[in-house]
Amino acid sequence: MNTAFKEARSQTLNYHIDYYSKHELFEGGSWLEKPDAIVMELCKEIKKLDAPKILDLGAGVGRNSIAIAQILNNAQIDCVEFLDLACKKLDANAAKHGVQNSIISHCLDLETFVIRKNYYDLIIAISVLEHCSSFANIETIIQKVIDGTKTKGINRLEFTTNRNVIDQDTNQKINTKVETPLQSDDLETLLKEKYKNWVITKLSLEPYKENLLYEGKEVIWQSIQLNFIAQKI
Repeated sequence: MNTAFKEARSQTLNYHIDYYSKHELFEGGSWLEKPDAIVMELCKEIKKLDAPKILDLGAGVGRNSIAIAQILNNAQIDCVEFLDLACKKLDANAAKHGVQNSIISHCLDLETFVIRKNYYDLIIAISVLEHCSSFANIETIIQKVIDGTKTKGINRLEFTTNRNVIDQDTNQKINTKVETPLQSDDLETLLKEKYKNWVITKLSLEPYKENLLYEGKEVIWQSIQLNFIAQKI
């Protein structure tokens, strides 16, 4: 691993350790408050299935997986999470919300997780693949996700792209660190190629802007969120 990657990975881990230490699952005013709205909509379709199998890559403390389990009480949800603290909180949250029989936590790097072929009815990866070690590895994981999805199964992906962080005091750009910086154009091209034999029901680029505290500085965080849904045919 090169120095830039190590620094970015360290920053990612430190941020999440700090955040998960200060905020609880479904806490108001935090980004853990609500699950992904698109995933919740997809659950209406998945609910029709008998014992659906779901994979949540980058599950964190259960923001999406526990909400899914509350709706689909007969689901098996494999949750892949790198951070040990998050895994422990995920298991605790599953027990707290009475869905521990549906949640299976895998505390490891998503790049090493073996995705069984033609196994899952729904695979989600929300703002996690940009934390892979390279663009090539993102391509590899997307292919594994595709191969791991059953016929008529659904993939829901979200990527943070085109990151731009401005210091509010100086109006100067701050060089933030992410393991694999992504540009929306490159990613859109990749997804259209990878999913050319699927039905793509959503591929949107949505601007995101937020004022927040970053490394002790008041900043304006801007990005483009690439939201993606496709169904295997």
